Amino acid sequence: MLPHITTLAAILVPALAVLTTPPPQTFPPVIPCTVGYDQPCLPSSTCTPTQVSTPGQPWLGQCIATPTPQPSPTHCTVGNDAPCLPSSTCTPTQISTPGLPWLGQCWGKPTPQPTPTHCTVGNDAPCLPSSTCTPTQISTPGLPWLGQCIATPTPSPEPTHCTVGNDKPCLPRSTCTPTQISTPGQPWLGQCIATPTSPPATPTPKPKRCRNGWWCEEGYKCVYGWCVKKWY
Repeated sequence: MLPHITTLAAILVPALAVLTTPPPQTFPPVIPCTVGYDQPCLPSSTCTPTQVSTPGQPWLGQCIATPTPQPSPTHCTVGNDAPCLPSSTCTPTQISTPGLPWLGQCWGKPTPQPTPTHCTVGNDAPCLPSSTCTPTQISTPGLPWLGQCIATPTPSPEPTHCTVGNDKPCLPRSTCTPTQISTPGQPWLGQCIATPTSPPATPTPKPKRCRNGWWCEEGYKCVYGWCVKKWY
């Protein structure tokens, strides 16, 4: 038994090693260059020194990606937003000192949240047509039941019920489709469902008359007075 176990181990160990060895990691190719000469490099990289320069010899390096510079902050005085963009405001970045300008930087304004419209439950007059007054707190006997105007969800259209074979309750582009198993002796109930539109049929070209081989288009020949497609 031992020779068989040794042989099996000799087969399985290399196979397991192949299965558990991770694939080699690939790195982008290194592009050598001369410092000050970026032509071999990509547009987003520059020739960067990788060794000490030697007088009288080219200063060798490699093409390394250039870091994207961060935008410079716009300095300003708190209370004066003139240097800032319309979507930003001058925000303090340090403690104010009496008698000196209060310095800051232009920062983006946070998007204001819409102000809720308060209302009384049962009275939708302050609300938009697409919203209704919804309770936001527990009602108290003897006091108005306060709430906020919240958009009313759009209700799904009610299905139109019908009897299979009778499309009269349905729209012109729909038909009564079964929605349950039919029962002998009882109407087969269904719902009006839109009929899929079939693509328009491709018209069949009409054959053309000809005479003695004349008046036929290229690729056709005259056979018994009719233009017939040639078969090569």
